[in-house]
Amino acid sequence: MVNGAKSFLLKTPSGTIWHFYLSDEQSIMYSPVEDQTLNLSSAVNLQHIKAFEATIDQEGIIHLLALTQLHQLIYCRWDGLKWQHQIVEHNRYRIHQIPYFAIAASHKHIHIIYLIKSQSWRPSETIMHYVGEKNLWSGGRVWMFVPELSTRLHDAFIDCNARLHLLFSQKKSGEYLLRYSFFNPDSLAWSKPVDIYHCRYSYPDCYLYVHQDGGMHIVWKEGNNDRHSISYISSGDSTSPADEFQPARTLYEGSAEPLHPILVYRDNLYCLWAMNDNIQYVVSMDMGNTWSEPQTFSDDKSLSPVFYTYTAFDKTDTPPSLRFWSFEYGKLPDFTNVQQTNVKI
Repeated sequence: MVNGAKSFLLKTPSGTIWHFYLSDEQSIMYSPVEDQTLNLSSAVNLQHIKAFEATIDQEGIIHLLALTQLHQLIYCRWDGLKWQHQIVEHNRYRIHQIPYFAIAASHKHIHIIYLIKSQSWRPSETIMHYVGEKNLWSGGRVWMFVPELSTRLHDAFIDCNARLHLLFSQKKSGEYLLRYSFFNPDSLAWSKPVDIYHCRYSYPDCYLYVHQDGGMHIVWKEGNNDRHSISYISSGDSTSPADEFQPARTLYEGSAEPLHPILVYRDNLYCLWAMNDNIQYVVSMDMGNTWSEPQTFSDDKSLSPVFYTYTAFDKTDTPPSLRFWSFEYGKLPDFTNVQQTNVKI
């Protein structure tokens, strides 16, 4: 059975990898990963957790952001001896919902970003962002929108140059606009949001990858009950205007629904997803200009695909946090025999 639940692998400077996940009892659990074996887990002292995100900074300090069932947002930091807790959003009157939140680390900062949908007497949709350095925080509201726009945050991504990239969508004239902005770590300012694509789908499972050369690559799912596809767009420079994005291409189309399509660069650019109890992929050997037909990894069929986010700072030419599909936690599928067969444009 495919395990598509959120899970996090965090690598310390000493080389220890910690696995964080949400238990069936809605507790945040963690344990060291040794020889690909998950050891006995400990629990973070938080209750009634609906979802959480986890990251680690280059000093090895672990940071968590947890959403409770009452839509309180709680920040946790491991100080080396114990967990320190701080409430980011109280939601005392239960008039807020937080449909998206993320915490991410660069070699300069820790970022907390989330969307608040307020149901007060003056409804609104607000994107919030806080930036931290050595536990000193600044920030707050970035943009506020009217609820008629149906604002959705999709993905936040840290590149090799410590810039934070953000994708969100809004509804306009019966279509959904995919919008983009980035946070400059030097000026501590956001760029003006630009529209980069529009379609009739709300960009489910939308994922962003920014290569070290500045190229931006985006995938998302489209489809209905009996037909599904993965769409892809790219730009040669993540700071370029919206008209620099290439026309959308279809990487997969079929009756089976793909789960969590993600992008990863390993000498070539790959799009991976889970489907039919296996991991499927397409590969581009020219950074997204042409793609192979969908293929299946031939790993041990006794193992089920697992989905996780991996964060480490031991490679300067790789973004610190990446999502993966694999058959074992911490072990990527074998790319050595991959060939770009049946190329399609």
